[in-house]
Amino acid sequence: MEQKKADKQEIVERIKRLIEANSLTGAILLLKSVDSQTSFEIMSSLPEADQNKLYDLWIAADEKPDVSIVKKKKKEAAEQKKKMRLEEKIKFFPDHFISEATAMIIVVCLISFLTIFFPAGLESKSSAYITPTAIKPEWYFLFLYALLHFVPELVGVLLPAVGIGGLFALPFLDKNPEIHPLKRKIAMTVFTVLVVGIVTLALIGYFE
Repeated sequence: MEQKKADKQEIVERIKRLIEANSLTGAILLLKSVDSQTSFEIMSSLPEADQNKLYDLWIAADEKPDVSIVKKKKKEAAEQKKKMRLEEKIKFFPDHFISEATAMIIVVCLISFLTIFFPAGLESKSSAYITPTAIKPEWYFLFLYALLHFVPELVGVLLPAVGIGGLFALPFLDKNPEIHPLKRKIAMTVFTVLVVGIVTLALIGYFE
């Protein structure tokens, strides 16, 4: 066992010297002189930059060892990347705080710009003797206004509260650690249904 370990270490040192001398072909031939499992272990012990050089040359040479080194490398790299992503932690202060504060300032500036340069203005004075026609709520409440046309009044009042409660409960129901949208199927499905439903009801309320 000790002899085998010493032999493997000697091969590693020889491969490093060959890589330093830019003799990648020689390094590949040296790896081929041992069994595929040992060659994989040797390559895994090399620095990542040297590994990539040898893997690229191995692929270019269209070599196919008994144990696919390329597949093992890709699988190992993917698992390592996923592990690092899951273990990565973001501090609330200052990282998360700064990102949220930046978003808040941008929104406030945008609203202030619209308020100053595109004011909504006032309509005519109200009169107790004239009832306006086609009274509708503001655009952000149009979907609730349209919802009352399709469900009983009690359901129309309680449903938004249930929906808000569901949003608060979603992080506890969907504990998927992935951050990519395509890998958050439950969250993206709920989001898509809500957006489509709200936009559809708002359009119905606006055009009716």
